[in-house]
Amino acid sequence: MIRDIAWRLRRLTGEAVSDLGPMRVARRTELVSLDLQDRRSGYPLEMFLKASLRGWAIREVPVGYSPRTGKSKVTGTLRGTVTAVRDMSAQLKATAAEIRAVSAATPAGPVRKAAGREGQT
Repeated sequence: MIRDIAWRLRRLTGEAVSDLGPMRVARRTELVSLDLQDRRSGYPLEMFLKASLRGWAIREVPVGYSPRTGKSKVTGTLRGTVTAVRDMSAQLKATAAEIRAVSAATPAGPVRKAAGREGQT
C-alpha cells in the first residue's frame, strides 16, 4: 500500500518521496494555514499534498528504527486497513484535481517548483 501511494505521490507532485513517515516538521503558523481537515488515516497524506501544492520544501531523512513489537492499528486489522484506504483515497481524490490544475498552468514542472516557499515540512 505505501509503495503504491509513494509512486502516485511522485507522479502527481514530482516530490522525491518513498514513504509517509510519522515525523513532520513545520512552523505552526504555516501548518495551521494548510487547513487540514482529516483527523484519521488521511491526515499525513492531506498534509503532504497541501504542502506540495503550496511549494513547501519537502525532504525525507532516513531514520533507523527497531522492528514493531505490537500490532499495527492501521494495517494490522481489516477495519484499520479499510479505514486507511478509504481516508487516503478521499484525500487523493480531493487534492489531485487541484494539484493537476496548478501543474498544468505552470510550465516549470512539478508543483513545488511553481509555487513560492511558504513553509517547510
